Amino acid sequence: MNEFSSNTAESYMISEMTESHKVKEGVASLKDRYELLFIAAGQLVYEYDVRTGSVHWGDCLEQVLGYSSNEMHGGMAQWEEMIHPEDREKVIRMLKISEKYLTPFDLQYRFCHKDSTYHWVHHRGNFINAGAEKARSMIGMMQDITSHKQTEKELQESEARYHSLFKKNQAAMLLIDPKTTAIVDANLGACVFYGYPYEKMLKLQITDLSPQPEEEIRAEIQRALTEQNNHFYYRHRLANGQVRDVEVYSGPLFMHGKQLLYSIIHDITERKLAEEALRQSNDRLQELNNQKNEFLGMAAHDLRNPIAVIQNSSSVLMRYSSENLSEKQKEFLKKIYDTSKFMLELLNNLLDISKIESGKLELEITKTHYPDFIRKNTEFNKLFATEKGILIDLVLSDDIPLVDCDKNKIEQVLNNLLSNAIKYSHPNTTISIEVQMENNFVVTKVIDQGQGIPENELPHVFKPFQKASTKPTAGEKSTGLGLAIVKKIVEGHQGFIGVESEVGKGSTFYFKLPLLGKE
Repeated sequence: MNEFSSNTAESYMISEMTESHKVKEGVASLKDRYELLFIAAGQLVYEYDVRTGSVHWGDCLEQVLGYSSNEMHGGMAQWEEMIHPEDREKVIRMLKISEKYLTPFDLQYRFCHKDSTYHWVHHRGNFINAGAEKARSMIGMMQDITSHKQTEKELQESEARYHSLFKKNQAAMLLIDPKTTAIVDANLGACVFYGYPYEKMLKLQITDLSPQPEEEIRAEIQRALTEQNNHFYYRHRLANGQVRDVEVYSGPLFMHGKQLLYSIIHDITERKLAEEALRQSNDRLQELNNQKNEFLGMAAHDLRNPIAVIQNSSSVLMRYSSENLSEKQKEFLKKIYDTSKFMLELLNNLLDISKIESGKLELEITKTHYPDFIRKNTEFNKLFATEKGILIDLVLSDDIPLVDCDKNKIEQVLNNLLSNAIKYSHPNTTISIEVQMENNFVVTKVIDQGQGIPENELPHVFKPFQKASTKPTAGEKSTGLGLAIVKKIVEGHQGFIGVESEVGKGSTFYFKLPLLGKE
């Protein structure tokens, strides 16, 4: 070979080597760029050598699976062991099929992470042909999709809850597009109630079901969307033309990125009919009660004068003619007096209760010096107490401000409570009257040492014609109306009356009157 040929060959070889080096550098650069791209995308790239069983992991190994390259040197055998036991057989079988037929491998399964938990991975790869249709190696990618799987699971659970709460609910339920008023979904309960098949329900608008003007329906839809109101009453038309009263609960709901309106519909037609019947019945009962009160008032008024004459006459006879009467006649005269006195008290109570129930309780409110008022009434009732050997003890101070009340009505309240305390107290006991301030109220308590009232009877003591099981200690009579009347009187003063009692120890009746002029 001459010198020219030798130089030419050498130049050619140098040129080839230079080109080869550039190609390698280009390939390496391209590989680096792809590696960076896969790392940024969270993709673990690997190469599996079929002949040796070894696996070369990419730089994203620790990012995806948590392991360093030194911890993952066991090749394909180690990889198989780290697959979840429930997924392992399927993954290996699919891998062998891909290797045999040189088809792409694409599978999602669970793989043991460095933190000892199983993470979901999306594994994709392709086998490279070594000739004679035999795979030489496999290049693939693995991506951690655990968060995606969790989201997918939550979505499935949400859809399952929706199916259970909406589709299977026996109550009629609708999903409505607030913009178009179209019904976008309906459960079986709605189809049964309205009488339309499911496909037909989805072709309707909510305005098709209600005879109410469309603009009113749209306005109420907006109130439901903004949660200004979620409770509505409508009249809805069924498929058979029948109109039913319905109660609707509605609110906003986001589904598949779209704002909808859910509605739960209850048929209240029967309830409405029952309410109307009850209203008419109550009106009739109120009318009858008014007639009864009017009759009682007339009867009591007409009877009160002759009975008062009988009481007064018997009283005069007892006082001035007793020396001319036998003991038997005196006994009869005493019975006439006691009975007429009780009858007069009963008639007065009937007049009071009939006025109160008719809404005719009239109060003449004046400013009252309460301590003087209490002392006066206490002295009056001491006369009756001393007949049974009962002492009345008064505890109050003079610094109580003026009380706005009807003196005659409150006197009736106090006399009734003291009269009851005397009736149901044993001789030689003490009745205490306590008056005190409590916030913006003046509280008056009548405390006795009597028999007490059973606990189960306490809720009924202020009801008309209710009598306790305990009896007056000296055989006194009771109309069963007094406490009902005083309760209405106290409540008419915007006050409150109550009782505390313990059998064998006594009772405390108290009433509170507001200090209206006090802030």
